[in-house]
Amino acid sequence: MNWLNEYIQFYRDNSKGDLIKDKCIFPNQQLDLKSLNYLRYDDDIEEVFKDLADYALNVENTNDKYRHVLLHRSISGYEKHNPLTLNEVYKYIKEDVFDKSSGNIRDVISKHAISIIKRSEDSESQETKLYGFVKTVFGDSIPKIAYVDQSTGFNWGFAQEYYLKKLCKTIAESVNLAGLKELSDGFVDYTDKDLIEWVDSLIEFLHSYKSKKYWTIITDSDNGYGIWLNQNSDFCRFQDIRKDENIPNELIELVANNKHVAFDYKEQLYNLDAAYTSYLETNPVTIEEVGEYLDEKIEK
Repeated sequence: MNWLNEYIQFYRDNSKGDLIKDKCIFPNQQLDLKSLNYLRYDDDIEEVFKDLADYALNVENTNDKYRHVLLHRSISGYEKHNPLTLNEVYKYIKEDVFDKSSGNIRDVISKHAISIIKRSEDSESQETKLYGFVKTVFGDSIPKIAYVDQSTGFNWGFAQEYYLKKLCKTIAESVNLAGLKELSDGFVDYTDKDLIEWVDSLIEFLHSYKSKKYWTIITDSDNGYGIWLNQNSDFCRFQDIRKDENIPNELIELVANNKHVAFDYKEQLYNLDAAYTSYLETNPVTIEEVGEYLDEKIEK
């Protein structure tokens, strides 16, 4: 390949490049020889992004999108020859395929995209944390992390949103802590307290990540997913959960078990082991409210 590069360079340097540009002597990235007019310069696009484009073209990754038309990296001197940029690859993946597709294609593109992470000295970057949440729940269906050094022109937002929504929807549909534990082998050694802490960490992540860009995924009154734990360890929607304002458990049990009342406040009270009561926007449940409700029912 070095010899071929020197051969092509000789013709170019001696102003005879036009004599060979139509000849099939230029190797593409599949090592097939093509004419220069057939090829494009590779603007330092990392291989995993080309792989992602292949998945967008075919979810089984059996077809090639770009490598057959990209000049082999070992051939120098053609940086201005119709360069393919990462941003163009991104637009193909996002605008031409993802936005116009549904179901499995979106899922495949997104899970491979969130597995591509910008190399950083910080091993606990926000994107790595996002990957960790998704990997814990969906296990081996999520590819291993591929780190990249060059990512200018690629925007992960569409894939991050897709998988955060899928993650929260899956948690909400697990119904309760017991259901969450059964979702994945990643939770096999978790106690209930561990699970609550894990859900808390996801809530805190959504609250802080990208200035709360995805916070509405779990708080929107119409489309938000309920991952807020009540005192029965069931998942509830954001608008249906309320802070427990130090109500004695005996009083809650009395209201629930009295046949004339039979109201379970635990269904709407935020789990006492959960951390982020400050994020709630509903009015807290007070002793006075419970007492008044109990009196009203008994008087009837």
